[in-house]
Amino acid sequence: MDLVPSNAAEVEASTQFELAHTTKEGLRFYVRALSRGVADTIVIGTRDFQFLCGDGDGQYLLVLIREERILRGEPKPGGDLEKSDVTEVLAFLSQREG
Repeated sequence: MDLVPSNAAEVEASTQFELAHTTKEGLRFYVRALSRGVADTIVIGTRDFQFLCGDGDGQYLLVLIREERILRGEPKPGGDLEKSDVTEVLAFLSQREG
């Protein structure tokens, strides 16, 4: 079973994900906290692994959504993030994990 739903509407409707931040450009950050036991079941290379952040007891899933689409969390051209998005994501991660 996947921990991250397959589409943005399901993430937004899920009670397991919390809207943690929204940028001026409309990028929404949805976070799902994970217990260490659940996080340890996520296999490297799986879809859920792409959303895994944090370490130890502070692991969580971070799903980025814009225009009702789950974005690939990499800069363009390989991913969906603009340069300004990358800056926002790094600031969010730094604040959350710092």
